[in-house]
Amino acid sequence: AAAAAKLEPRALAAHEGAPLGAEPLPSRCLLLLGAEGPGLPEDADALPALTIEGAPGAESLNVAVAFAVAAHTWQGGSR
Repeated sequence: AAAAAKLEPRALAAHEGAPLGAEPLPSRCLLLLGAEGPGLPEDADALPALTIEGAPGAESLNVAVAFAVAAHTWQGGSR
């Protein structure tokens, strides 16, 4: 369905993804966020992953906060 809608999926991962904001997100991006605890399903491992860089030792962000940061970045940050 995402391909039919011409959406480009990206997984927002707690670790081991490209830094969010290092490159612009596609204008028709489908951003996948995992549930708190279990995270993303295994089949999301094949998708390009993005990570929000945080303080050393921080495990991850609350999923709502992570989406807010990603949405802000997607829309070009502060203008």
